[in-house]
Amino acid sequence: MGVEYRTEEFSDLHDQLQLDGAVVGQTPQLDNNGRRNVTSAYIETRIPITGPKWNVLPFYRVDITAAGRLDHYSDFGDSEVPTIGIEWRPFNEELMLRGSYSENFRPASLQQLFNHSLDALSGSPFTDPLRGDLVQEVNLKSGGNPNLQPETASQWTAGLVFSPKQVKGLRASVDWLQIKRKNEIGTTSDFFGYEYLAVQPGRYTRQPYEGDAAFLANNTDPNTGLPLPIPQIDPATGQPPAA
Repeated sequence: MGVEYRTEEFSDLHDQLQLDGAVVGQTPQLDNNGRRNVTSAYIETRIPITGPKWNVLPFYRVDITAAGRLDHYSDFGDSEVPTIGIEWRPFNEELMLRGSYSENFRPASLQQLFNHSLDALSGSPFTDPLRGDLVQEVNLKSGGNPNLQPETASQWTAGLVFSPKQVKGLRASVDWLQIKRKNEIGTTSDFFGYEYLAVQPGRYTRQPYEGDAAFLANNTDPNTGLPLPIPQIDPATGQPPAA
């Protein structure tokens, strides 16, 4: 068991060129900073239920591991995460069955919260799954988001380990695991790619449609003769919205 206290600080200072927006391909930057305090308490124990000196087959040896952690974040509040696991050797030390359940809590880092937003070109071409054409570059917006919520997860594992006495040094294992994440935190590039564009089109903004020459030629105000605003792509069809 134990306790812990720590302070985290973040400071990001830019040179004058970045502050003035004089860097090609970047928007003007701002200096950033943040701070948080974290107080923690944790405990872990391993409990032998049966063992070689006292057992009832098929419970030659059974051990249970239990742990818990409590954290208080000055900016996110409290989190409680448990862990429990079991190791079961039915007949001897050669075969072990094991399983566990745990929860996780990860608040956004200070950089992810307070970094100033940045617009920059991707620098690599890709095929837009809605338009079907090759896009040379896209504008990616990245930076901090002060509204980010903590990332949480739950994890289940199960498996077996086989260590036959007849083959010295051999240890074979098979494991299964399942991890479920909520409010996953990442960068723009983590969620940018064909698979995201195809299944979550509403999360991306496309430039006005430029592939229909007839539409562009006739897109004028009949009263003034001036060009009308070009509508955005309909994310469901990849075409201009119906009039």
